[in-house]
Amino acid sequence: MKITLQNLKITNFKGIKRFDIAPEGENISIAAANGVGKTTIYDAFLWLLFSKDSTGRTDSGKGSFKIHPLNDSNQIINGLTTTVEADLEIDGHIHTFKKSQIEKFVKKQLTGYTSKCYIDDVPKKISDYTAYIASLIPEEDFKLLTDVHFFNEKMTWKARREVLLDLTGDIASPKGFDALVAILNGRTMDEYKSCLAEQKKLLVKDRDEINPRIDELSNGLGDKPADLSEVESDRNLYQADITGLIALRTKLVKGEADRQTQIDHLNALKGKLIQYEADVRTSLKNTAPIIEKMNKINIGVEGCKNEVTKVAALLNMNQNLLPVVEKELIQRRASLKTVQDEYTKLAQSDSGDTCSLCNQKLPDSMMRDAGGRRQVELEAIGRRGTELANMVTACEKSISEQEATCMELQDKLDKAQILYKEATDYQAQELPRFTATKNEKQEPDFKTYPAWHEVTAEITAAEKLIGDPVSDQIAALDERKTALEASVKGINDTLAQSDRIKQDKTRIKELEAGEKRIGQQLTDIEKQIAEIGAYKAAESNLITTAVNSKFNHVKFKLFDTRLNESIEPCCEAMLNGVPYSDCSYGQKIVMGIDIINVLAIHHDLSVPLWIDNSESLTYPIEDNGQVIQLRAVVGCTELTIE
Repeated sequence: MKITLQNLKITNFKGIKRFDIAPEGENISIAAANGVGKTTIYDAFLWLLFSKDSTGRTDSGKGSFKIHPLNDSNQIINGLTTTVEADLEIDGHIHTFKKSQIEKFVKKQLTGYTSKCYIDDVPKKISDYTAYIASLIPEEDFKLLTDVHFFNEKMTWKARREVLLDLTGDIASPKGFDALVAILNGRTMDEYKSCLAEQKKLLVKDRDEINPRIDELSNGLGDKPADLSEVESDRNLYQADITGLIALRTKLVKGEADRQTQIDHLNALKGKLIQYEADVRTSLKNTAPIIEKMNKINIGVEGCKNEVTKVAALLNMNQNLLPVVEKELIQRRASLKTVQDEYTKLAQSDSGDTCSLCNQKLPDSMMRDAGGRRQVELEAIGRRGTELANMVTACEKSISEQEATCMELQDKLDKAQILYKEATDYQAQELPRFTATKNEKQEPDFKTYPAWHEVTAEITAAEKLIGDPVSDQIAALDERKTALEASVKGINDTLAQSDRIKQDKTRIKELEAGEKRIGQQLTDIEKQIAEIGAYKAAESNLITTAVNSKFNHVKFKLFDTRLNESIEPCCEAMLNGVPYSDCSYGQKIVMGIDIINVLAIHHDLSVPLWIDNSESLTYPIEDNGQVIQLRAVVGCTELTIE
């Protein structure tokens, strides 16, 4: 799209009462002394299109610029209408744009101004007028192509950089970095570098914490302990015995449960035998009602008796276990008291700073070693105290649960004994009467019945399998286990220092291996960071070459190498090696024109180029579109068109 200015009419705009120009699409120069109104012409043109001046201020609101003429007292002159009108040729078609600000009265009182807009003499709402112009060319694009200073002075460096990178399109990645690109996993190179930097930070922190820890453990090793291999062998034997006792106890407890199952089976067999004998008697003679009642009484008595026996056995077993646990609690509490006293004595002891033999002041190194050893001993005693306290708590909890179980079983036994007594009393009262009645009739000889012998044999076999209760055996095992544990505890106290030294030596080896591993990881990360730096250097060269190839005069610095050799993005225009900020005013204009020419081609858009203060320009203007120069001339009191 090509846009040229055909003519421009300005009426009552700021300090201009009336001014018309008709460049008809050609290049023109407007000359005058400073302050006559050259820049005002450019402001009027921008206000017509975007309601802003050349500095970007709007015509309303805070910080706005004033478009209405002022009198000698700097007061707005009333009764005037501000109007700007321009004919623009857009791709061969001329369109007229007009904007006016008219005074607005309410009850003959001036209250403000209202704007009226026209396109080709057709009245338009402000919103429609603004939308139409935006459809032709966005405001930012227009300023970018019509103001030689806009790109370098009014855009941020990031925005400038985005515009330049948009010119080049997609740029191929540097070659020789396939392995690095493959591990990005969707991240940018900067994001991956940040990940590596964070990993490095954490690794350095871990590495720096290892040496003090190694020194601390090494200082706490102290003298080499005596050979305690025989004591350790005894401890291993005791611990093996304890493990065996635990397994045997578990087997016995499980056997007691199996025994109870066998008792239930025996009771079922006895009931089966009673029922069988009753059935035989019934089949031989009419004693069924009597025998049925007697059987019910006998079965009831037997059931109550079995329940009493079962509950009494369980109660006896739990009561036997209770003294064992109470004894263990007493031992644990005594051991805990001994450790607490040992800790208090050591904590309150004064190591002193003089030799006990010669009364001379001890060196600082010996003082530190003594204090370190005492701290290590305090920590070891504290750990033993914590273990014993946990054991005491466990014993107390076990005793509480055992006592509750005993109370529950005692209550259950009392109730079972009451029921058993009631059943036996009833049996003693009723059975003689039923027996007398039954004896009046012939009693069968059950030994002549094979089925009776089979059930009797099963009962005999079941009675042999049941055996005696195992509660006494369990109590003996627990007592033996408690004694062994006390022996192991004594050995543990002896071996505590030796065990700690072994653990510390093992830990030192682990820390040294970790330090070596971290060192290798840091080396690998440094290598990757260096490779990223090489990649970014190669990438920056590709991007810079691609961008600078678009321009005739201007070259851009798009990357900055910091003191730490990191490459950071930037955007600075250069002319013959001189940064834009250090160039002369005329050089800045040349640079702006070169940039506008490239952007105009890229966007396929040409608009009138306004060059203010062009009197400072000695270079030839190489713009491809219409140029309107605003040139200061000393002594020229009127706007002159050339």
